[in-house]
Amino acid sequence: MVEALIATSLIALGALLAAARSLPLAVTVALTFSMGLVHGWAHGAEMPAGAPMQAFFAGFLSATALLHLCGIGLASLVMQRGAAVALRAGGVGLAAIGCGLLAGL
Repeated sequence: MVEALIATSLIALGALLAAARSLPLAVTVALTFSMGLVHGWAHGAEMPAGAPMQAFFAGFLSATALLHLCGIGLASLVMQRGAAVALRAGGVGLAAIGCGLLAGL
C-alpha cells in the first residue's frame, strides 16, 4: 500500500508543478507533511534488522534535507532564468513517473 501512496504523491506533486498554481500555506504544509510521512514510513519499513535506529534515521533525514535543498536551488535557478516552462515540464515528467510506478504495482 505504501508504494501506491508514494506513486500517488508523485502524481499530485507533478500535477501541481505542471499547473503552476499557488496554494494557500496551510494546504501546502498539509500536503508536504502527508507526503513526507508516507515517504518516511517507507524508509522506516526498509530499515535493516539490528541497525542502530538513530544512525539510520539521521542518515536518511540528512539525505532528504540535501535532496530538498538541491530541488529548491534548481527550481530557483530555473525561475531566475525565466524558464518556468522547464519547471512545468519537470512536473509533467514527475507525474508521468508516478503514473508508471502506479501502473507497475
